[in-house]
Amino acid sequence: MKFKIFNFNYRLLWISIIIVLVLTSCKKEEEKPKPTLNNNQVNLEVSHFWHGKRINSINQEILFGEGQKVKPTSLAVILSNFEFSNGSQKLKPQEQALIISPDKPVRVLSLGNQTIPSNCNQFSFTVGLDSTINYQDPLKLPQNHELFRPDMHWAWNPKAGYKFIRLEAVLNDSIRITYHYAHSKNKVDLRLISQRFFNAVTPIKLKIDWGKLLDNINLVQNKTWMTPPNETEILNQLKFNLQKNQVFTLE
Repeated sequence: MKFKIFNFNYRLLWISIIIVLVLTSCKKEEEKPKPTLNNNQVNLEVSHFWHGKRINSINQEILFGEGQKVKPTSLAVILSNFEFSNGSQKLKPQEQALIISPDKPVRVLSLGNQTIPSNCNQFSFTVGLDSTINYQDPLKLPQNHELFRPDMHWAWNPKAGYKFIRLEAVLNDSIRITYHYAHSKNKVDLRLISQRFFNAVTPIKLKIDWGKLLDNINLVQNKTWMTPPNETEILNQLKFNLQKNQVFTLE
């Protein structure tokens, strides 16, 4: 009689354990659904730096060089004409342009029904906008449009169009610098080559070093620069830095 009772209790214990395991498994599946991968888009993860020191947020004080410090107060750049390539095949995402800034570290490039070419490790884009879209009135665009940004447009000088680069910062606690880079004739095309192949699963990791953009410019004498039409020295230096000074790099 004792054996039957023990056997019954033993079976009851195992049944209880099985029920608990099944319920726990179902709960875990509900709490942690399997991630789904969207093959029609690529994430663009952007990190911001000042001479190699990471910028985590606006108004962050950054120490760099030999006892220098900077506090960025506004950083934004307009990128357009995105393209993936493996040298022979090309793919253009659907986005017309993106405004890149530290407050939005992850942006999305939509591929539609396209697929990134195999062995693709070249990523091209333009710093700035073509004239066909640069001189439009941002207030006439839908409010959810990427370029519905009056703060990035020369309201007092529509002929200048958008500010392709807006860099504002305080250097060494006393030098307030303001650089606004504009005009479609000054846009710069860049092609970056990655050490790995792109796909819809792995994000593109883009680095922007804002400090390198201002290399070889006397910021004490040139605190403010607003793309004046007849100025060439600083303009040419900025263009050179964009093209040759690794302002934009891929991780």
